[in-house]
Amino acid sequence: MQLSARRPAPALLDLGIAITRLVRTHAARTRPAGLTLVELRALGAVDADPDLLLKDLALVMGLTPATTSRLAARLVRHGLVERRADPSDARAARVRLSRRGAAALGRALRTLEAVIDARLTGLDAADRRAIVRIAERVLPALAPDRRTS
Repeated sequence: MQLSARRPAPALLDLGIAITRLVRTHAARTRPAGLTLVELRALGAVDADPDLLLKDLALVMGLTPATTSRLAARLVRHGLVERRADPSDARAARVRLSRRGAAALGRALRTLEAVIDARLTGLDAADRRAIVRIAERVLPALAPDRRTS
């Protein structure tokens, strides 16, 4: 079946997989801004949801709470996130990007954007604008409600 005749869901899944493979391959080879892919994903999740509960980060990342706690501790040690107790639940922790984390995430994303842009050089300006226009409409519809509390 031609891609143009497919339903949106399978096409978007294929697109997500292709982008994930490209980013994973590049990130594993170059470690943009010195970050592993897991660290990059975590910083992106925290950036998208400032003061994210650690348990919600675990859900977003698909990691166990123990693994997420170790990941957050590593990010705190490197000065990339700040961790604090949740004011409404002393047992819970929240994380937010530090200035250093925001800068590292920005550098890494610019690097990865350049990799993706290089792969899209065969598309004309109208197709590039269409990608942006469609992404602006589709991404909000696909965004999960990560708040569990």
